[in-house]
Amino acid sequence: MRLPRLLVAAPGSSSGKTTLSLLLTAWARRQGLDVRAFKAGPDFIDPQYLTALSGGATPSLDPWFLAPAALRRHFGAWAGGGDLALVEGVMGLYDGKRDAPFGRYSSAEVAQTLGLPVLIVLNARKAGPTLATQALGLVKAGPSLRFAGVVLNQCQGAKTAALIGPALRRLTGLPLLGWLPPIPALALPERHLGLTAPSELAAWQERLEGALPLAQRSLDLAGILKAARQAMPWDGPAVGVRAAPAPAFKLAVALDEAFHFYYPENLALLQGLGAELAFFSPLRDGALPAGSQGLLVGGGFPESFGAALAANRGLRAGVKAALARGLPVWAECGGLMWLGRRLRDQAGKMHAMVGALALDSAMTPQLQRFGYAQARGRRDGAWLGKGQRLKGHEFHHSVAQPLGPLAPGWDLLQSGRPDRPEGWRLPGGIATYFHAYLPSNPGAARAFARACHAWSPR
Repeated sequence: MRLPRLLVAAPGSSSGKTTLSLLLTAWARRQGLDVRAFKAGPDFIDPQYLTALSGGATPSLDPWFLAPAALRRHFGAWAGGGDLALVEGVMGLYDGKRDAPFGRYSSAEVAQTLGLPVLIVLNARKAGPTLATQALGLVKAGPSLRFAGVVLNQCQGAKTAALIGPALRRLTGLPLLGWLPPIPALALPERHLGLTAPSELAAWQERLEGALPLAQRSLDLAGILKAARQAMPWDGPAVGVRAAPAPAFKLAVALDEAFHFYYPENLALLQGLGAELAFFSPLRDGALPAGSQGLLVGGGFPESFGAALAANRGLRAGVKAALARGLPVWAECGGLMWLGRRLRDQAGKMHAMVGALALDSAMTPQLQRFGYAQARGRRDGAWLGKGQRLKGHEFHHSVAQPLGPLAPGWDLLQSGRPDRPEGWRLPGGIATYFHAYLPSNPGAARAFARACHAWSPR
């Protein structure tokens, strides 16, 4: 079957992958196409922008999380039935896991596994024909990849593009599929963990839609779509994501400006196990959703909303009491910080949190942990049996400061670093800095779902 698909990649970060991916998604939707957006690698923020424009969830494609056959099933399930599968790459095309061989676990491996034509984005600011050698290096490094062409970002105009295009053709044989000028309105602000989330930016989508006419004049959008449609026929599964069964339990899920780091495939997996997702805001709601039988609190930016979280005393007291009664819980990173006693923000101000865990968290100027990791269970009861493993990653600027005894449920295994205790146990679950990718071990999701189903709210 034909499955039009494309990977937007670059020599490195800050080249324009996100800008081009968003513009292509918005344009394709305007053409009436059913766009299925994806993000290579572990990421929570870029997918939120793609989701807003595509109208559907943006799953991750990560060859470290999933082996090739599983990655193909995963891609086919989420892309099947769509008109265009658009994948935004991560970092540079061949950048992958630390300590892995060149190109391993990278966007290039995603493209190779899924047969994705690669559209290269080059930053052409103050550049001339020599820039074509950058594309030549990318092509030479991946002789088994299929390259669709090149787009120039931050290009000063058509004259500059006309200088670079022939050099590209001569050195690589690739067509120049257009260029983008500097567009200040599309600049997305960043904070310590990457881009600011779209929920915190006013009118960003309107600004992007407003830039589309400019992009349509300088990009060869028809040529880009043609390249996606010329991908090799898809011979893998394309069954679509299965409909969730009738809800068996209600799972309270924290979702607002402070907490929004969730893999959509994690949520879909829990729904497939019978979870009715009941979203609530730790910033604004006074209580957990009525009848909640479990609690899921993802990462985010609680440090940016410390005062508002502290002011919601009723919710904090209710959550603390429910957790003391054994409410099943899975809290990650920002969720760990919220369940602790206090949070020290970037300005050094302390804010009261839920108080279910005997720890304070404090922001630091530097990144504390970053990279892929595996959780290994110490004993049953924390969603992983003894010795069982679950893949995921860490990415945080804060540190946890214990104020009393904490019982670890897991050990965290990271390449090049000593194993260390992680995942602090609560009466009904665990809180951890570790961001789990549940499809890498669905058994952990099943264990959590079983506990939620068995728990009876009082």
